[in-house]
Amino acid sequence: MEYVDRGQIRIWACCAAVWLLLAPQAIAQKPRKYIQWRQRDRLKIKKILKHVKEHEGEFHVRTERYKIRTQVDAAFTAQLGYYMDHLCKDFLRIFKYPIRVQLRPTVYILKDQEAYQEALGKETESRGMFRYRWKGSEWTDFTLYSYIKHPHETDFRCFYLPILNHEGTHQIVQMQAGKNTVHIFLNEGLATYCQFMRIGERDPDARNRRSCFLRLAVQANQENRLPSLESFVHLDGPWDVDGYGPQTNLRYGCAESFVAFLVESRAGQKFLARIYEAALAGQSLESSFGGNTRPIEASWRRYLGELKARGID
Repeated sequence: MEYVDRGQIRIWACCAAVWLLLAPQAIAQKPRKYIQWRQRDRLKIKKILKHVKEHEGEFHVRTERYKIRTQVDAAFTAQLGYYMDHLCKDFLRIFKYPIRVQLRPTVYILKDQEAYQEALGKETESRGMFRYRWKGSEWTDFTLYSYIKHPHETDFRCFYLPILNHEGTHQIVQMQAGKNTVHIFLNEGLATYCQFMRIGERDPDARNRRSCFLRLAVQANQENRLPSLESFVHLDGPWDVDGYGPQTNLRYGCAESFVAFLVESRAGQKFLARIYEAALAGQSLESSFGGNTRPIEASWRRYLGELKARGID
């Protein structure tokens, strides 16, 4: 698969696996595609397409890893299934931990916002949500929900892929954590980091330049107003503190940049593995730092300074 650059798109995320999207000031008359399928991709999608079933206006297919359900069409459904399988494989190549949730997760794309709100049972301006519930020992919901916002998105290549990356990451993290809760700073950091990834990509600066949150942390660090790492480690309240405004967006930038900082060095990868393993086991983020965040915070701040020097500001 090949990705198509769309330039910088302003997006806003929300907490607890909910994603808010504010539309750009101007929308191009001719929609640009996020992704282009190569011949080998099209052949594999064609195989999935043969298994798509329609029932009462909805399309269903089971892929290698997912249950896909849409209110769009068979072609969209097959492409979505193929993309989600690759997203999951890419994440698991980095975070090689066992899946604890023994069910096939669901991705459900609704035809419009009204249908989306009806499926969630509430009014919301979110663009997508990963919701999981259980009763006793049974999972009653383990679904990524989103919807078609613009008519051109019925062509999967034009669908807003970052929502799938972000909420899809939350879903995979919970598949590994089971009924344990991964601290929100680490959870949102992983999801926002993966949000701007392209499947198979190995160039961190290319990913970093696509992020609209990362530069907020770079700027805050330069202006000496970056929140302390300790404040995030001890965070026990809601993620959103200002109606998804500047403070919350900076939180996303901090969480994302902290994960990016760890991913981009061998020592950081070892530390990330340690805190992620602890989180999956239900341990607190605080205990993973051994009670002292200052050394790692100093390195994180230096990393943010290096990003500015690399032109990511």
